[in-house]
Amino acid sequence: MAGELRSNIVYRVKTGTFDYRSPFPDSPLFKNEVESAKPVAIREVADLWLKLKKPDWTNSSSVTTGRRVRVRLGHIGNSRDINSVIQKDLLNLRIALLYPAEREHVIAGDPDRNASR
Repeated sequence: MAGELRSNIVYRVKTGTFDYRSPFPDSPLFKNEVESAKPVAIREVADLWLKLKKPDWTNSSSVTTGRRVRVRLGHIGNSRDINSVIQKDLLNLRIALLYPAEREHVIAGDPDRNASR
């Protein structure tokens, strides 16, 4: 029984669909949690991250990264709720930021092309 629960949880973590509250609703982690009434857009989180990282980067790196993030977030959806973003979305965003010249997302792309990396 415990082995089945573990493998089910591992699978859901890998696919990006795991919700900790579902299998463990009485966890002490939730005792002080307040449900957020307002959804948070991914663009808001990205803007906050860029603002926090700006002191660590040179001006040109900050401007370049800001442009890349804003353009690539358009593919995910700027107003999309951050809670609806799954691991695949973030991996595709990461690849798009690392390899801006490529138009295809590697995860959703050709497996032969993936093998060369």
